[in-house]
Amino acid sequence: ISSIDKNIRKEYNIDYNETQVEAGSGSLPTEKIISVAILFSHINITPNELSKKFLSLKIPVVGYIKNNIFYIDLKAILDNQINLLIKNINEALK
Repeated sequence: ISSIDKNIRKEYNIDYNETQVEAGSGSLPTEKIISVAILFSHINITPNELSKKFLSLKIPVVGYIKNNIFYIDLKAILDNQINLLIKNINEALK
């Protein structure tokens, strides 16, 4: 999170939180895995609008909305994709 532009972090109230995500939708839909998600909330921009910003990137970023907060869960982000994710967050929210 510290690599995300400071002004963007403040404006979008960016934080992180431990999450529990499903292991799969086929054979183990009820099994949960502990993960971490980046949370985004903005006083004037809805979570749906945030989602659209990320989906419209050249390399789309898929998140989810829960309790009026937009989440990007890191369960599917590989270590070598972290810098690209940071770049995309800075680009989508500039």
